[in-house]
Amino acid sequence: MYSRTPFTPSQLLPSADESGRVLALLRTNAEPPDHIASTISSLLNEVERRDTGILDCEKEIAVLQQRVQAAASDRASLAAYLGQCRGLLTPIRRMPPEVLARIFARSEAILPIRRTNLPIIFLFALSQVFSRWHTVVMGTPSLWDTIVVMEEDMEGSKDYKLMDRNLRLLSFALDRGAKCSLHLELATSYPRALKLFAKHSDRWKTVDLLFSESDEILHLSAARGHLPSLETLVLFCAGATTRVNIFEVAPKLQRLLIAGRLLKKIAPPPLGQLQTLGCLSIDPSDVVRVL
Repeated sequence: MYSRTPFTPSQLLPSADESGRVLALLRTNAEPPDHIASTISSLLNEVERRDTGILDCEKEIAVLQQRVQAAASDRASLAAYLGQCRGLLTPIRRMPPEVLARIFARSEAILPIRRTNLPIIFLFALSQVFSRWHTVVMGTPSLWDTIVVMEEDMEGSKDYKLMDRNLRLLSFALDRGAKCSLHLELATSYPRALKLFAKHSDRWKTVDLLFSESDEILHLSAARGHLPSLETLVLFCAGATTRVNIFEVAPKLQRLLIAGRLLKKIAPPPLGQLQTLGCLSIDPSDVVRVL
């Protein structure tokens, strides 16, 4: 592939003995004998007159450098091509879509929640890796059944562009989840976000809600009477000034945990249907009032 003509060394190259004698004289810092000085003068004149040894060496070096660069480029291209070929044979390409979807779901579950991004952004990132992954992610509703929204994702960010973007992502995720049951963790009081989730209340299965005041829950009012699938509800509210009756009709609700001052203001479902009723950080008199 890389042929070259033989390089002809200069005829004026010294022998080892000649080179050694010159070095020895240089170390003495003395004037060389007349016969050696005469020989050196003749040599220099000869080089200047007709020998192109140094120039030939420079040309040869330039040619070799070009060939080395070309060889290095070819090596890199070949290595990349071989890597691509090996990639076509990786086991993950042979996995059925349903197995791939379960891997994605597991990967999302073990990721720490990033306060600066909605966790569902992980799914959008996966969908951009390969076209097949995009098909699996976008075509598997169960991957979109768990949504976590923190205050920092919405009103806490104080960034209206971020809030609008996150609302669009949440709307997309809710639509992509089709009719799958929803598992929600909401620690936001942003009205537009809560009203968006209320539109999908018929899909709620497990819901964790964290609010500062009970009147913030009223943004979920559209969910009242539309909770056919809700089984687990966790409510934390630091303050309670407004009565909450959104959850009093939830025929499948079995586990209810209430924390904070909300107990005295909530209209619970019939207690007989509950298997678990938990109360944290509450006034005992509130428990007596409910029971």
